[in-house]
Amino acid sequence: MSFISINPLNLGPTLIESDAIGDDVEPLPTQPSWMKGRKHRPESIQLMRESATGKKFSEEHKKKMSESRAGNPPWNKGKTGMKHTPEAKKKMSEVKKGYKHKPESIQKMRESSSRKNLSEETRRKLSEAQKNRPPASEETNRKISESMKKYWKAKKKIL
Repeated sequence: MSFISINPLNLGPTLIESDAIGDDVEPLPTQPSWMKGRKHRPESIQLMRESATGKKFSEEHKKKMSESRAGNPPWNKGKTGMKHTPEAKKKMSEVKKGYKHKPESIQKMRESSSRKNLSEETRRKLSEAQKNRPPASEETNRKISESMKKYWKAKKKIL
């Protein structure tokens, strides 16, 4: 028995033999109902990734995709400025507690953030830029001071 499915990577319909459908297929919004509760094997995911890599859409196809989305809100509409509830924050905090980075990860982070990755020329340019920088005015220093006082006052209220 064969099924025609919509490929999740929008590469067109795909003919799938029923024997090829296992219990490891995860549902996606575009998948038919027989895929619900299932997910793809890692090998299948890798094959789909490779088949889509480097794929270029024609201008005509891009225009059609754009028109098909007309009238629908963007995926991130209304998501800016969202705040987590205190319960959600507490739950996220509990999940992260006790987590330790591997020593290799710590070393990689240390190396990536250090200045030793910069060339001598870049370090010299940064140094010169700092030396030639004019001092901040009294007004600027006052504004910085006020904003930091507000910040720490608000921070103390939260804690």
